[in-house]
Amino acid sequence: MLSASPMSARYPAWNYDAKSAMRETLQKVFRETHGGELELIAEHGGLECGVFKAIDADMDIVTMGPITLDIHTPQERLELASFDRTFELLCAFIKEL
Repeated sequence: MLSASPMSARYPAWNYDAKSAMRETLQKVFRETHGGELELIAEHGGLECGVFKAIDADMDIVTMGPITLDIHTPQERLELASFDRTFELLCAFIKEL
């Protein structure tokens, strides 16, 4: 069980999986919907994927999201056009699954 004090949080690491069927599907759907290649990057992004992998090490996980700026500051903002693109990609990805 994971626990956190009011001053910290513990999230286990989430390692890159070289063989991810979900990532391949997401790349295929991105190619079909956007006509280009999906940029793959590794970053924290506020995601709890490590928690899910700790529960089930064989779980295949992908993440994606819109463009956000100045996260966790009073100037935090979201690029609305990227939100729309992400939503459309998510819908197409779910249909493909």
